[in-house]
Amino acid sequence: MSRPPTQPRPGSQATDGTRRTVTRLVSAMSLVSALGAAAIGTVAALFLGPYLAMGAAMYTGNTEPQQPAAPYPWGLFLLGCAVAVGSVVLARREPAREAFAHALLHAAAIFLALLPFWQLYRLYRLT
Repeated sequence: MSRPPTQPRPGSQATDGTRRTVTRLVSAMSLVSALGAAAIGTVAALFLGPYLAMGAAMYTGNTEPQQPAAPYPWGLFLLGCAVAVGSVVLARREPAREAFAHALLHAAAIFLALLPFWQLYRLYRLT
């Protein structure tokens, strides 16, 4: 009689490898999502920002808003991009600091994703 295959025990090498793979996959999907939100938000803030700000001003009671004009904060955008690229370089050159570099990359992606909202707030304050 043959015995049925046994399941790997929790904490064994088989489950650790699977957990590590799933964690990396979810982390990569989160990073792609944040960078996609940054790209879409930047384009939306550039082309629709003044109109969205005027609509928000009208919604809050300003019946005659002025069309705001404020340049996009490209300096902050480039700073976020530089931190992201620097974290990738750090991860490649120093594998011991890969976890820190990955966290820094996620922080830069979240910063870039939130930057369009700050631009919309600036435009709203100018109406």
